[in-house]
Amino acid sequence: MKLALPWAFLTLATGKQTPAALEASYKERIEKVLNRSASLAAEHLAQRLSLDPGSLFGGYELDYERKSWAHGCLGLVLSRDSLENCALRQLQALTALCDVPLTTAGSSRRQVVEDHLMRLLAEEIPELGMRLQKTSAGSIFLLQKPTGEDASPAVQASLLMAAVRCGEALSLKVQLEEASAWFQGLSSIYPENLWKESFSSFHRAGITWEALAVTKRHIGKDSNFHRELENYLHRFELFLRDVWEENSEHWSFASARALSVRFAAAKKKKARSRFRTGPVSMWTASWGGSICI
Repeated sequence: MKLALPWAFLTLATGKQTPAALEASYKERIEKVLNRSASLAAEHLAQRLSLDPGSLFGGYELDYERKSWAHGCLGLVLSRDSLENCALRQLQALTALCDVPLTTAGSSRRQVVEDHLMRLLAEEIPELGMRLQKTSAGSIFLLQKPTGEDASPAVQASLLMAAVRCGEALSLKVQLEEASAWFQGLSSIYPENLWKESFSSFHRAGITWEALAVTKRHIGKDSNFHRELENYLHRFELFLRDVWEENSEHWSFASARALSVRFAAAKKKKARSRFRTGPVSMWTASWGGSICI
């Protein structure tokens, strides 16, 4: 069965399934393996991001011929990469590092996260080729492209994700006020009336969706920021539904994760039931089955 959809990783249920029989100690053993794997991955990310002495967001690309790492996003070979892609990958790496529980204060991994978070809150991020521009409509990060400065909704959303996620991991709230201004900036450069006009690929839109979904999970539910973000997300998901209905072959890992994050955040049964009839159902109507989630 071909599942060319963002939710292809979810199980299709055509009837009652027999529970799989597992060895009693399997869960304990697999948890140890997965936790060890996550810890090693986090150590690798922390070391890679700190590879460039005196700088941050290092270790972007390994040059096999020279046997050395390329650091920063400004010296890329633009025929095979882009400043935007570099910034996105480094911000996603930082967020992934913050998803693994940080050790005690003063530890090397925690210090790496603190240093990078403070850099995100600065007015310039030279390693990512970005500077912050504050306007009456919000704060906007501009990419220093060879053709001139330009804003990227996906990068702006990923900055939000990294700052909010890592701030929570460090038990800090200093980043929330800045992040709220960044969200206002995103709303100004990527308003609803430009979504269709500026649409370039489902994958890039999925990156924006994923970043905003993760951001929402890590801000207080009673804040105006949370409510405004939820409203934006809801309308963006309806837009993506319409895009998919025009071409059912659209798919991306980012959109798959965005859905899983959004569904997992709906903890109450009533909320999950309502969610099934919204974003999930818009990609499953043609399956002829139901989704086990």
